[in-house]
Amino acid sequence: MKHLLRYIPLLFISFLTYCTTTEEGLDKAEVMKLSTDSIETEALGSKETFSITSHCLWAAKVSYEGEATDWLKLSNNADIGSAEVTVTISENTAVEDRYATIEVGNARYNLASSIRVHQKAGEPFILLDQSEKEVAADGEVLEIIVNSNIDYTITSSESWAQTSIDSGSKGESKIAINIDNSPVIEPRSATITFLSKEHNTTATFSIMQQKLMPNIELDTEVVSSLAMGATSSVSVDSNISWEASCAADWVTITPTNGEKGLSNIMVKVDENAKTTVRETVIKVFNSEYKVEKQIAISQEAFGPTLSVNTETISAPVAGTTKNVTIEGNISWDASCTADWVTITPTSGEKGTSTIKVEVVSNTKTAVREAVIKVSNSEYKVEKQIAISQEAFGPVLSVSTESISAPVAGTTKSITVDGNISWEASCDADWVTLTPTKGNKGTSTLKIDVAANTKTVARDAVVTISNAVYDVEKQITISQAAFNPILNVSTEDIYASYEGATESISIEGNISWEASCDADWVIITPTMGDKGASTIEVVVAENFKTVARETTVKVFNAEYNLEKQITISQEAVPNNVILYTSSDEKVVEPNKTNAFGASIVSNTYKNGQGIMLFNAPVTSIGNDAFGYCSSLTSVTIPVSVTSIGSGAFCYCTSLKSVTIPDSVTSIGSAAFFSCNKLTSVTIGNSVTTIGQEAFYHCYSLTSVTISDSVTSIGEDAFFSCNKLTSVTIPDSVTEIGQEAFSYCYSLKSFYGKFASEDNRCLIVDGKLIAFAPGGLTEYTIPDSVTSIASCACSGCTSLTSVTIGESVTEIGYSAFCDCDSLTSVYCKPTTPPAGDYCMFSWNALGRKIYVPTASVEAYKSAEYWSGCASDIIGYEF
Repeated sequence: MKHLLRYIPLLFISFLTYCTTTEEGLDKAEVMKLSTDSIETEALGSKETFSITSHCLWAAKVSYEGEATDWLKLSNNADIGSAEVTVTISENTAVEDRYATIEVGNARYNLASSIRVHQKAGEPFILLDQSEKEVAADGEVLEIIVNSNIDYTITSSESWAQTSIDSGSKGESKIAINIDNSPVIEPRSATITFLSKEHNTTATFSIMQQKLMPNIELDTEVVSSLAMGATSSVSVDSNISWEASCAADWVTITPTNGEKGLSNIMVKVDENAKTTVRETVIKVFNSEYKVEKQIAISQEAFGPTLSVNTETISAPVAGTTKNVTIEGNISWDASCTADWVTITPTSGEKGTSTIKVEVVSNTKTAVREAVIKVSNSEYKVEKQIAISQEAFGPVLSVSTESISAPVAGTTKSITVDGNISWEASCDADWVTLTPTKGNKGTSTLKIDVAANTKTVARDAVVTISNAVYDVEKQITISQAAFNPILNVSTEDIYASYEGATESISIEGNISWEASCDADWVIITPTMGDKGASTIEVVVAENFKTVARETTVKVFNAEYNLEKQITISQEAVPNNVILYTSSDEKVVEPNKTNAFGASIVSNTYKNGQGIMLFNAPVTSIGNDAFGYCSSLTSVTIPVSVTSIGSGAFCYCTSLKSVTIPDSVTSIGSAAFFSCNKLTSVTIGNSVTTIGQEAFYHCYSLTSVTISDSVTSIGEDAFFSCNKLTSVTIPDSVTEIGQEAFSYCYSLKSFYGKFASEDNRCLIVDGKLIAFAPGGLTEYTIPDSVTSIASCACSGCTSLTSVTIGESVTEIGYSAFCDCDSLTSVYCKPTTPPAGDYCMFSWNALGRKIYVPTASVEAYKSAEYWSGCASDIIGYEF
């Protein structure tokens, strides 16, 4: 049997597939037999037996019908050979019959038998853990346990006893019953019924509620109050609702009603303003049950009190502010007949209050007194505060009583202290006082002593006083005499025949004037103030063959001081040729001159590269010195106002030029192809720079354009390819076409019309000039709407350029000779108006990228069609 146990799990899964007996040849009916094929039993349950006659292994299992399971147990469900099996059947508490089948078999021999088990239904029942309950009049919540094998409904005979649910299911349940408070003084009863109509089964629960004994209890029946009033709490313990009332209007009850249970009444007694005791009664009652309790209220008579924490105030001369505490059980008013005493506030209520007593400063020389009254006229109560204040004693002092001022003048700050206001004055106009009056306390008086321009010492008195109190202080001021000084840095100037410019330093403590009798000496400026100054002495060219001399005077007539500067100038050397005009006004080679133009030209070719003009020349005419290839230096007199067209064209040895401030215009081609010219300074009076004025000056590295220039002509600086930067002054209103074209080294523009990146000049949306130096790629600013002719030509390093979508026009040869340009990105969707040379002579293989949707429009547009094979669509 021990060996068999290990196979039991397999027997439960399926019937045994083999037999252990040796009678394998027996008939199936003889191999396994059951003693019965059915079992009938009552609802209370039982133990039944059946026998198995078997010659082999067998196994038994139970199959249930319906929802109920595990109500049938077998004493053994597998064995070998014959056996007796006990069937234990549990009680059927349900109201329906139940069925099961016991199957016994051996799968190998295909043996199977069964026993059908039938258990009858149980009797329906509803059981309560208690059948009745007595409850108090106050009501409560009961809980009963219901055990049932059927579903049921729940009803109550009275509305004051209600269950938490209206129906229940079979099984065990806890049900709450809510019992209301009893409103009556007699006992009452109710019945809770549990009913199943289907099974005609009933259970009842009886409730008996005791009668109500109405009662109101108070924790006190007497409330005593002080005259000032009070609020008291009275506890009410009641099994019925209640109301509270009082006939006296000086008693307030909160709340005036309540429900049964424990609660509080707040009794507020107002202040007693009368001088007699008063009494009243509060009634707490229920009129339905005729129950009443009373609370007796008594209040003391009122006794007025009023006090102040001080009865005297001593005030200093400067005045004071004091706080006075007032205490009492009555309201009060405060007053004072003196206008120099202020009381805040002037009235108050009972309790503790504070008044602020302000005593202003005493400006009188006598002691003064006043009285403050704090009173209540209704109760005829008054307190007094006596105030006394010291007499005023005026005080005024200054931090110094004397000032010694230097000749150059000085500023002194004087401290004025006092308890009175003051005014300040001085009898001298060379002394300034700030301020001229002040208030009491500490003040500062600034005394400005002007420089003494007189050669004698001087004195003054400052008076600080108060006329009301007849108080005065004086400050004496003394100042030394003035010693005039005037010096010059040199007393001798030597000038060559070409003239000279000398800067002379002037120092002194007085103003000065400068003059010279000779018309060949110009002094700038001719006057100055004290301190360090500089004058420029310009000595004109000497056209004479004899030396000359004159004197410059620097002087001050007021102080009778004078300094002299002697000027000596040599005569013209024998080897210098004077170029003289016949009318002594205009230099023009086509007119009759001391030397013919060809002679002048030959002279320069022979190496005498110096040119002087005899005064007074006012203009240099057209082509005056054109083709003077040996001319290296030119000094243009300050008398010249204009330089004509071609005046110095092809002067290929000329290196630098300073155009004086007297010149107002520079003619067209004035310095055309002066290819050794490195710098130009344009004077402060030039308004017009003519067309091609500095055309092809390819050695020019710097140019200074003055603020007077308003117009720069076409091609003015064309092909100045060593120029790196140009500043356009604000005075310029017009710049001609190609003014800065082919300036390969130009890197920046500054000033008017310059773009944010300093690479473009833009006038009213038109790009008129471009600084390409060092750039390989460039995006034209969005503000550009058109590109002028030749604006970007000669940009030899530029490989890529982007043209913004706002551009509507590209001028003639705008990108001509850009021989490194391989990529042009043109953003406008509508082809800009163009010119057939706008992209001439660019790099081999150059491509023009345009918006993809606009390719055909570009290829068919005028002038763009000539570049059709180079146009490619691009997504910008």
